[in-house]
Amino acid sequence: MQELNAFLRFCRRYLRSRTLSFGRRFERVKDFLVAILVVKRGKYSSSFLNTSFFLLVITAMVGGPIIAENNPFINELNQRNSTSQSVLSYNPYENSLGTIISAKPRDKVVEYEVRGGDTVGTIAKKFDVSEDTIRWANDLKNDTIKPGQKLNVPPGTGIVYKVSTGENIYSIAKKYNVDAQKFYGGPIIAGTKGNSNFIWPTNGLITQYPIWYHMALDIANNALPPVLASDTGTVIFAGCISTGYGCHVIINHGNGYQTLYGHLSQILVSPGQAVSQGKQIGFMGSTGRSTGPHLHFEIRSGGTQLNPLGFLKQ
Repeated sequence: MQELNAFLRFCRRYLRSRTLSFGRRFERVKDFLVAILVVKRGKYSSSFLNTSFFLLVITAMVGGPIIAENNPFINELNQRNSTSQSVLSYNPYENSLGTIISAKPRDKVVEYEVRGGDTVGTIAKKFDVSEDTIRWANDLKNDTIKPGQKLNVPPGTGIVYKVSTGENIYSIAKKYNVDAQKFYGGPIIAGTKGNSNFIWPTNGLITQYPIWYHMALDIANNALPPVLASDTGTVIFAGCISTGYGCHVIINHGNGYQTLYGHLSQILVSPGQAVSQGKQIGFMGSTGRSTGPHLHFEIRSGGTQLNPLGFLKQ
């Protein structure tokens, strides 16, 4: 309101100044114009009106930019718009459109220059990766680092491996003498309770673990098994969109937590319906933005995505 009042006061002062200036100039030529009109008896009245209108347009074109240039309210608004770029994005928890700042997940190794006070632990926390990831990526024999040192930081926890032509999961696993199944994660059994009240919502293999740009679990199974409510609650959304989560369900558990079940092939519940823990709410699928049959499972609190493994690990 203060900015609006300042803008209105500026407009009043500017218009008053321009009006007085125009009046003074008009007085100097008024007698001359009146004499011409009297002598010519209206011969030039039409031309005079056209000319006056033309002068009015020119005045507006010249004066408009000056107002905008000297108006603090408009300048501040333009500065705000130039420094904030946002996009409309579907917000399933509000079941509406919301404005969020666009962000692109990091998908490449970045180089980080060590600063004073940095440790392997603080750098790992800064980039949301494990300490071992930092050690492996930089062949560190110990945790001694010094300012100015350059470290490679992978986009997620694990090792960076460049796949050669002809290689696959099994050949890479054999090379490192590990079980190929570990590349996908162990088998998940629906209904198993972790270290909280939540239960695993379906059967399958974990194909995507939580990471800072994907704080969710992806559980895959080509058999498209049933999807269960991870805890008792009320369905607050059940529907389909063409992108993103596709056909998905959101349950409010009434204790500050909500869960989301994405990419379903079939939904068996409706908004407002009360569901008990373990009740089937749908079937796994590959709807929306998906590259194959899997369940995208999220746990949220206060609109923030939490790491589901913190609730489901035994």
